[in-house]
Amino acid sequence: MCEELLKQALRAETQAWRVCYARHCNAKYRDLMNDMIRFMDDVSKRLGRPINDLSDVRLVVDTLCELRRKEIDIDMTIAPIEVCLLSHTGIVAVISYVY
Repeated sequence: MCEELLKQALRAETQAWRVCYARHCNAKYRDLMNDMIRFMDDVSKRLGRPINDLSDVRLVVDTLCELRRKEIDIDMTIAPIEVCLLSHTGIVAVISYVY
């Protein structure tokens, strides 16, 4: 009887920790994704402008250089999010990147 109560208490405590961990992961990765979305929106706006003169070409080249520099950061941000989401949903997947 006492062992059953202990098991139930441990299961409840474990479930509470899992829920708390999932909430923290959700908040952390939501913030990272929002930052990335803002960056991509900004880049899209800059690249979507019409090119009329040399300064516009310079702006596009600078934007592409910035995007290239940030590419590794984007990949390093997305990979943990994919792993976290897949592990919490119970989906087992092997994530491989081809470079």
